[in-house]
Amino acid sequence: MGNLGAYEVFSAAAKKAGGVEALLGTIKKAAFTKGATAGAVGGGLVVGTAVIAATRAREAYKARQARAEAAEAQLKDAIQDS
Repeated sequence: MGNLGAYEVFSAAAKKAGGVEALLGTIKKAAFTKGATAGAVGGGLVVGTAVIAATRAREAYKARQARAEAAEAQLKDAIQDS
């Protein structure tokens, strides 16, 4: 390695890649792939959390509905007994 440091490393990598544009294209593609993977994982976590929240909300709704039906039945029984 010469005295050019990072510039020399970059220019050698560009030469191996077939030019600066080709190297930058490779870097962009790798960054996009890495970002898409991270986005998919993050998106999966968000969707998973939303599904859990929706399930819990539905269960809470069903529990309230069951209590309301039980109260309605109890009220009907009380009305019929009087």
